[in-house]
Amino acid sequence: ATHMTDLNMAFTPAASLLIRVGIRYLNNDVQMWDDHVLDPVRSKQINTVWPIGSVYFQPNKVLTVRADVESITNGRSYTRITPHTDVGGRFVVRLRPTDKFYIEDSAVVRNRRLLDTDYRSTIRSNAVTATYEFSDKLSGFGGFSYDSFFASDFINFRRVPDRVYLRDQTVNRVWSSGLRLRSEEHTSELQ
Repeated sequence: ATHMTDLNMAFTPAASLLIRVGIRYLNNDVQMWDDHVLDPVRSKQINTVWPIGSVYFQPNKVLTVRADVESITNGRSYTRITPHTDVGGRFVVRLRPTDKFYIEDSAVVRNRRLLDTDYRSTIRSNAVTATYEFSDKLSGFGGFSYDSFFASDFINFRRVPDRVYLRDQTVNRVWSSGLRLRSEEHTSELQ
């Protein structure tokens, strides 16, 4: 069974600024049964609490900034790679110097750790896209995205006396461009 409770507050200190803060509580009751008998080793009750926050700022029609930040702490991890702590955020910046041209940059940063096993992982992602609207129905775009995932941990094997260091890293870089054609009923993209 899963139960989740949110408490959120929003502040608008200025017409161009919206700030949301809150806290989320999640309770997962994982029960593993074997031949109608509850297995206490594989059954766990996991409590997770994390603060959440977001900001929306638009000082003028040219610039818009959005950001989300969260920090998650699990009371107990269910698997060897379920993180105990997870801190991360996302931001999006849009610059629109003219009505027909805009640039958008979005990024994700996330750091995860499981203190009991020295497991850690990091995620870094960034995408920049420039768009020009030729008309209400036709626009062209081009961009670049970068994704990086890194994970490391020490593993014990039954027949090897020493711990083995495991490292996994993936990096993706993608260039993209295309045309977007809008009709009254749907949107088509050609990349």
